[in-house]
Amino acid sequence: MRSIFTGLGYLEVIPFTLTNERVLFTWMQRPPSPEALHVKYPISEEHTVIRTDILPLLLETLQGNRHRELPQRIFAIGDVVEGKETFQKLAAASIHPAADFTEAYALADALSRELGLSSATVESKDPAFLDGRRGDIVVDGKGFGSFGEVHPMVLSAFELEHPVAALELDLRALPVPRGTRGTPSPAGP
Repeated sequence: MRSIFTGLGYLEVIPFTLTNERVLFTWMQRPPSPEALHVKYPISEEHTVIRTDILPLLLETLQGNRHRELPQRIFAIGDVVEGKETFQKLAAASIHPAADFTEAYALADALSRELGLSSATVESKDPAFLDGRRGDIVVDGKGFGSFGEVHPMVLSAFELEHPVAALELDLRALPVPRGTRGTPSPAGP
């Protein structure tokens, strides 16, 4: 994944694992997840929950780099936690005056092609993206991720002045080759 995204001109960032509900849900226009794992004794109001998604943290990174030259194209791969399950997600975001749904769609298509996935795009209901400019990626009947043009209300919440094309993927939907993820391959004749 890293080589694909760097080959597409994206720079890898490593956002914090701890964040807060305001960034994860309120600013993204998403309902709070009942699966979000809260920190029992947070040190600050900024670090009260373990991330359930990575895209909000990329938008926060773009917010902190508003003074930098455009375009900015960043991605991150990392662990997220929902309930008691830890798994990996990937997110990518591109900010510049011409960022739009077409860019997000092309990125999702390029990723599917590079991974050799037979994927389909269906209409998304993710409120973080503009209605009519968002899609979900489906692989073998499983949701793989969402992409699109980030909603203006989300951009306003993060104090971003330019459009953002983005995607977020749940890597559990990828087909797993035999013998990976700590499972030894059976010895055969």
